[in-house]
Parts: sequence; structure tokens; C-alpha cells
Amino acid sequence: MRNGIVVVFFVILASSGFAWDDGGVIASGHFRTDVGILFAISNSHLENYYYFGKNTLRVDVVNSDTAYGKIDGSVDLHIVSGRYYDIFFLQTNGILLGDNVLLLINLRKLYLAVSLDWVDISIGRQLLRFGQGLVFSPINFFDKLDISDINFSRIGSDSIRLKAYLSDTSDANLIVVPRTQVTNSDFSARLSFMLAGINMEGAIGYFGQNEEVRAGLSFKADVEVGIYGEFAYNYHNQETNRYFEFVIGGDYSIFKKLVVRGEYYFNSLDVAKLPLQSAISLRNYPFVSKQYAMLQLSYLPDITTTATLSIIKNLEKDGFILYAGITKSMFQNVNFYFDTKFFYRDISGIFQTNYNFLHSSLGFEIKY
Repeated sequence: MRNGIVVVFFVILASSGFAWDDGGVIASGHFRTDVGILFAISNSHLENYYYFGKNTLRVDVVNSDTAYGKIDGSVDLHIVSGRYYDIFFLQTNGILLGDNVLLLINLRKLYLAVSLDWVDISIGRQLLRFGQGLVFSPINFFDKLDISDINFSRIGSDSIRLKAYLSDTSDANLIVVPRTQVTNSDFSARLSFMLAGINMEGAIGYFGQNEEVRAGLSFKADVEVGIYGEFAYNYHNQETNRYFEFVIGGDYSIFKKLVVRGEYYFNSLDVAKLPLQSAISLRNYPFVSKQYAMLQLSYLPDITTTATLSIIKNLEKDGFILYAGITKSMFQNVNFYFDTKFFYRDISGIFQTNYNFLHSSLGFEIKY
């Protein structure tokens, strides 16, 4: 039922573009085909492998005339088969299309934003963008990292946001993630400002479902090398669930052709003392071991080509994820891309497994 509502909404929104004389809807999107192979390895020998298949159509829409408000949405339509079907058939309310073929609908964002004289109000699924970290971001209390995306995109939260601009370089935000019971809802405030040329953020929040209080700071300074960092403390009634975490990162551009970016992350959590269900429900899952590192190299030989190589490594266990991809603009509005991801064992360090996962994607993007 929920998936049907989403599809109907996007159809209405896209169709309404024909009725808006002042511009209507700006639409874009992409289509991509993914093929994955899961390797089962025992004692260094390949025991078995499994096929994954997924085709994705992404539709992004936003109204061009925002004088009375902005509606911004993005939805992915996935057709999955192979082992993907076995996984998602039991976990979702997808639509069955045939033998071992399933349609999944993933609403990435859909929100209404209205600007008043002193405050911007936005309601719906949206990215809230706390913090500076690319992969590890302790004060990003809401947006979940998508580790299956080579670009490390994040998934929006169903929330209400009030944003007030205090000056040209500072703003204050109030965030509410409502739930059926008020006591289970999440509340947070964030203040962003400049201090001696350094971008600063402070955030604090209460998270009703987990009965936690979180508070943190972040900074970013751009000199010869961009340097940023975040620190957060999570307070819980149970001492085993209290921990602090921080990330320190930097980026540097060499002749505007090669961009190097790195992050080091640490948390004081002792995940071995938590029940399994609690461990995998943590906000920073799957990065629940004490130490991780990320290194990313981006090569831009010309304005039409981008090649990226990234690795996330668990510094306590064997697990790592390797990403490699290339994007080429062939025409004005068309991009072709190929990317590969290799998941070596379990990046969280919780599960002992000999399974490795190689996943490749080939696709193109068309902007209308």
C-alpha cells in the first residue's frame, strides 16, 4: 500500500508539470544494471558462488517555480532477481512480477519546503546533513550512510526541520523525527557558525526509541590542506551503551587532477558486551569496531572523466570494502559509468564469515 502511494504521488507530480506554465517539473534520473557474485570460501578454497541481478531506474523531480514552496523527490525502482530475490522477498513488501523477479520501491527523499521571512520549514523525507565526515560522521545523528553506493550517499530521514539564518555565516536548526508515541520521537538542535575562519557546528539531541542523549562538535578548516574533525558523546542509562567517538580527516588536491581524502575513526564502545540485536541496531553500524580508516583517490584527467578508488578498512578485524569506479560523460546530458565493489568478510567485525562479495555495476544517466 505504501509503495503504491509513492508511485501515484510521483506520477501526479510529474504529470502536473504539463499544467504549470511557469516551468513545471524539472526531472532527471538514471538507469543502471547491476550484477553481483557472492563467493563462499572455505579454507582458502572456493566452495560455491551465487548470482545477484538488479536493474534500477531512479527518478528525481523538483518543481521549478518555488515561489510558494518547493517539492523535491527521488525514488528508486528496483527489479531484482537471483539471490537478491531470496533476500528481499522475505524482508519487504515488494511487488512480485514473476518467478524469482521482484519490484522494490525505495523512496530516497520526498519533502515540502516553505521559506518564510525568518525561517525555512521543510517536512518529509530529507537529508539533514550534520557534520563534515564523508564516511564516518559522529554528529550526523540522522542520515544513514549507504555503503553499497560508491559515492557514499546517505539516506534521508522522515522529519520536520526548522532552519533560521542568524547571519551570513551562521544558522540554527531544530529537527523533530515524529513517531506514533511522542516519547519515542527524536529531537535535536544544531548551531552552525564561523570562528576565526573555521566552520564550526555544535549539535545535541534526545533520541526516544533508544532513550539516548547525544552531543557533539565538528570543525572544518581550509588552508593548504582541508582538515576536519568531529567528536560526539552518547549517553545512555546503561553504562555499556555509553561511548564517545571521533573522526579526523583531510583532503588535498594535486594540480586539480588528483584529490586525496582520508579519515580515521575511533569509538570507545565495547560491542562484545552488547546483545547481537542491540549491536546491529546501533546508529553507527556497521562501523562498530573500535578503529576504522578510509582512503579515497579521485582522478580527473579531463572535464568528462572521473575515476575513483576507495577503501574502508576495519583496523581491528580482517574486514574491508574496496570500491573502484569510472564515470564518462559522452554527450551533454548522458553519463556512462562502471563501478565494482568488493566486500571482504564482515566490515563490522561482529560476524565470523568466510563469505566475500564481488559486485559490479554498469549504467548510464540521462538528465532530461
